[in-house]
Amino acid sequence: MKSRDVLAAVFVLLIGILFTDSAFPKKPKPTACTGGRFLVAASNAPLLGSALSQDAAIVIGDEPRIDLGTCGPSSAKRKATAKFTLLKAKWNQCAGASKVKVAVKIAAPECLALDGTIRAKKTKAQHFTATRSACDDGVLDTAGGEQCDSGSPCAGGAACVSCACGSDGSTTTTTIAFPPPIRPFVLPESWVTSRDTGYVLEGHDAESRAFVRMLFQHWRTEGHGPASAQAYVQYWHDFIWGDVFPVDARGAQVSVTEVGQGKVGGPYLRYEFEDAARGTHYVQVYASAGGISSIVFTGWAKSADFPAVQATLEAMIDSVELPAP
Repeated sequence: MKSRDVLAAVFVLLIGILFTDSAFPKKPKPTACTGGRFLVAASNAPLLGSALSQDAAIVIGDEPRIDLGTCGPSSAKRKATAKFTLLKAKWNQCAGASKVKVAVKIAAPECLALDGTIRAKKTKAQHFTATRSACDDGVLDTAGGEQCDSGSPCAGGAACVSCACGSDGSTTTTTIAFPPPIRPFVLPESWVTSRDTGYVLEGHDAESRAFVRMLFQHWRTEGHGPASAQAYVQYWHDFIWGDVFPVDARGAQVSVTEVGQGKVGGPYLRYEFEDAARGTHYVQVYASAGGISSIVFTGWAKSADFPAVQATLEAMIDSVELPAP
C-alpha cells in the first residue's frame, strides 16, 4: 500500500474516533434538588394575605408539586440545571385571590435555599426567600414536627435528641419506641390530603373552603406530656419562643368550652377564634393526658363560609380522641 493511501486510511480512522460518543461523551443531565420544607423568611411572610398564615413554609414534593400553605398542593413543572432547580405551579383560587402563580428556584448543588415569586390576578408580584428546614439548623420548626433544636432547648432540662425532647437523665424513665401515630380521625372521602408526615396531617375540602391541620405531638417518654388539656394549653403559653398560643390560629378568642369528657384523657378544651383582619374563623381542640401523645386539631374557613362548613368540622372534632395508653 502506498504511503499516501496509508495516511488517508489513518485520517479516516481518526475522524471516526473523534466523532464517536466515546470521544465526545454527553454531559450528564443535572440532578433536580430533592423536595422538603422551606421556611419563608419572616420579612416575606405571610404572602398573599392568608396564604401562609397557618404555616410559613413552602413544601416541595418530589412528584413534583408545591404545597403553599392554605392553598394546598398543586402539581408543578420542574426543570433542573447545574445552577438551580426551577419549579412552577398555579392555583385557580387561593387565599381570596384568583389565578395564583408561584415560581421558585432552588440553588444547586447545595439545594438549601430558594428564591421565588408569587403573583395573582390584580395583585403585584411579590418576591420571597426561604431556607430548607432541617434538624439542628438552629430554627425550631414546630409545624414540621420539631420539639427542640439548636438554641431552642427542651423544657425542664430534658435532652434534645434528633429534635425531639427526651429524658434529662436525672430520674429513671421508661423510653418508648417511636411508633407511627394512631389516627385520631380521618378526613372525609371527598377531602384532599395536602400534607401527611405521620405526625402532621393537613387537608381541605374539594372547594378549598374549609381546611384542617392536626398536630399529633409525640413525647417519646411516657409521662413527659402535659397532664391535661389545660396544662397543654399552658405549655404553649410558656413555650421557649414565648407565648405562641393559639398554635396555628390567629385573632381574638371567641369562646372556650370543655368537650370529650368521656374520652381518653378528657375533657379536652375547644376554642374558637375570629381573625377579623383576614376574615377567617378558627375552631381548635387541645387534648393531652400526661401520656406519650398530645393533639392540637385546627379547622378554619373564611368567616363568610364558616356556617356552611361548620357541621363538617364539628364532626371531625367529635372524632378527635387520644390513643388509649
